Amino acid sequence: MHWGSQAKCKKDYSELVSGFTESLPRFNWIRPEYTLFFKGNRPKDLDNYWFPVHKFLMDAIVEGGKLEDDNFKFVRGFVVDFGEAGKDVEDHVVVELIGEINDEDDTN
Repeated sequence: MHWGSQAKCKKDYSELVSGFTESLPRFNWIRPEYTLFFKGNRPKDLDNYWFPVHKFLMDAIVEGGKLEDDNFKFVRGFVVDFGEAGKDVEDHVVVELIGEINDEDDTN
């Protein structure tokens, strides 16, 4: 992806998830778990879907001050699962953040 397109995509994604990230406590570390759902029955390459979601979400969480960094000290792995596909399924991702909340954080 061209860097300009990637920057716009990241900005749009950050705006989309800003309400979610603002509601989070500050974490010492996290391990996100993603479950992907797809409309239709056409087979999908999961890597094409989880990677941008994970990368841009981790960047938004760090930029929002909810995690110090997104390196391996603070993001201790991740899990990606396929949820369901079908004509009655809407495209979406369920994100669960497993981690240790920073008890010294008194903003949430």
